[in-house]
Amino acid sequence: MTTFLRASIACVVLAIAHFIYQPPAYGAPGEFLYETGAKIHLSDPHAIARDRDGNIYVTSLTYYTGKETGRSVQVFDKTGKRLYRWGTYGSADGELAYPAGIAVTPNGRVYVAETLNNRVQVFDRSGKFKGKWGAHGAGDGEFDGPSAIATDRTGNLYVCDSGNHRIQVFDGTGRFLRKWGSAGTDDGQFSYPAAVAVDAAGNVYVADSGNYRIQIFDNSGNFLRKWGSQGDGKGEFRSPSALAIDNSGHVLVTDSFTNTVKVFDSTGTFIATVGGPSENQGPSAVLQGSSCTLTETSTWSAQETGESPSLPAQGTSSPSGGATAPRTGNLTTRWDSR
Repeated sequence: MTTFLRASIACVVLAIAHFIYQPPAYGAPGEFLYETGAKIHLSDPHAIARDRDGNIYVTSLTYYTGKETGRSVQVFDKTGKRLYRWGTYGSADGELAYPAGIAVTPNGRVYVAETLNNRVQVFDRSGKFKGKWGAHGAGDGEFDGPSAIATDRTGNLYVCDSGNHRIQVFDGTGRFLRKWGSAGTDDGQFSYPAAVAVDAAGNVYVADSGNYRIQIFDNSGNFLRKWGSQGDGKGEFRSPSALAIDNSGHVLVTDSFTNTVKVFDSTGTFIATVGGPSENQGPSAVLQGSSCTLTETSTWSAQETGESPSLPAQGTSSPSGGATAPRTGNLTTRWDSR
């Protein structure tokens, strides 16, 4: 797997604090509501998803307690309390190798895309293994470094098959449905697609990292529109590594090379830039929903904002631990979107 692909894969962590505060029932946009967590170490977190109950699923390349390490998925409730953990490094059923993407379907099934094992594994919400599909290759249902996975409202799965420069679509059982894309720069072609998201209408947004752009398709793979080019300007990217769509239809794109999140409407019109080198440290993923979670890979902390994307994130603090020690996130700031 290339260094470029590794740098492009989305990576997320829940931020952790030493005390739990009960969140107030309501809050104005931008108002700090609570900080939450416990002393749980997450090393090299990668992807994040939310289920219908609001629980948060985080994939991590290494889980560390001081006694054990391993690749894992961890599940937290809305207050940051850990509910489940599963996975160790390997290729057997239930084992994980570079879990780069995660999605939870409406029926509660959890799908994990593994870059090194070139497969998708299926679990229930407590981590019980339910199935798998995929192998290394370029055929239908085969992968070359899958980097992300997303689900639509019907439970179909969209996988960024990054090394094959395409999107593959499956039903919830892993049955291949369709695919689109090839290597190139034309409309509908890709260069190492890094992230995928589906909006409420079923349109599919792809972070085409090597081409420095976002491409949008209908759910059959028909090209609709695009925006972006290489650079540091408002509609430009250096490494679009993750994206999400909030409940208002804003498209949030992280650019890990410029330490920013750029916000657009669904047509690609630029709205705002959040962060910068002095505010974010390697932002690499966002989580869609009524609030959007931004994570910082260099500090391994998270910031949560509501649906007003022009508000700057606040309230992060430095991680504990030395340069070679497993790091702990510290503070989550959340804006209520009511």
